[in-house]
Amino acid sequence: YGLSLNVANGVASGLFAVEEDADGGKGGAILLYNNNGVIEGRVGSVVYFTVAADAATGVVTLTQATLDGATPISIWHPNAANADDVVSLTGNGGAYQLNLTQTVTDGDGDTDTAVVNLAANNGGGNALNFADDGPDAQLAVLPGGFVHPALSVDETAGNQADPEDTVADRVSSANFSGYFVTGAANVAFGADGAGSVTYGLSLNVANGVASG
Repeated sequence: YGLSLNVANGVASGLFAVEEDADGGKGGAILLYNNNGVIEGRVGSVVYFTVAADAATGVVTLTQATLDGATPISIWHPNAANADDVVSLTGNGGAYQLNLTQTVTDGDGDTDTAVVNLAANNGGGNALNFADDGPDAQLAVLPGGFVHPALSVDETAGNQADPEDTVADRVSSANFSGYFVTGAANVAFGADGAGSVTYGLSLNVANGVASG
């Protein structure tokens, strides 16, 4: 068994690197190279993944490269609304085939081959896939003695004793981020690397609900 491309090295795979500063995180195109029967996905000299076949058994192994033996070199996923969306090697609109070839040899040296394109849907879905790794926002484990923030406003002008009216008359403010895991070293951004942390308020029902 062996792997090959049906086109010259450097064909665009249809996948892209993650670039944190780029619009939507979409970085450079990942190009395919046949390195002595191992298909590599690269951006420049950086290998993002490899596809290899066991010559004796036909077992194919897809390996996503890592920076340090643990952190994967991330591949861009376009669906920001889905933290587990999948991108696949699908031939990039017919630009290439990633072929697994079986070679059969008889006793006197005659050979024949059969080929399956692993970058095509052969009836069971895509063969070579990369699932996204999204961030994980978490509530903090509150330490003993944690002071829960509270906001109060006093309708009496000039009454601004803490925590009432801490900003000005009838304006009170406090930091509630302590309820969450914070800090670049602690937030679980996932394999795609650090982006940003923001906060926002919402209601869980339609506008116009009675406040009570």
